[in-house]
Amino acid sequence: MSSLYPTVNNNNADFGLAYYDIRDNQIYATVNNKDDEFGLPLFEIKNNEIYPTVHNKRYSQGLSVFEIRDTDIYPTASNNIDSYGLSLFNIR
Repeated sequence: MSSLYPTVNNNNADFGLAYYDIRDNQIYATVNNKDDEFGLPLFEIKNNEIYPTVHNKRYSQGLSVFEIRDTDIYPTASNNIDSYGLSLFNIR
């Protein structure tokens, strides 16, 4: 199973610990994630874009909020919470 680790550019998550887990095409919060609800899928991966699910209370549904480029995750222009242009998570 792959996990998402915050990069130094991420101001909303603690650096160094897995923040999200990827299971199939869905992303779940880990126990290190104090901001999101544990146990329910928070995001769904479609192609190279990440969309919030109904369980996600921070991001608006319908538009992609992140995009996957190689092993890095960047916020999209429709993401009004995170800074656009810098990698926020690394897939390991």
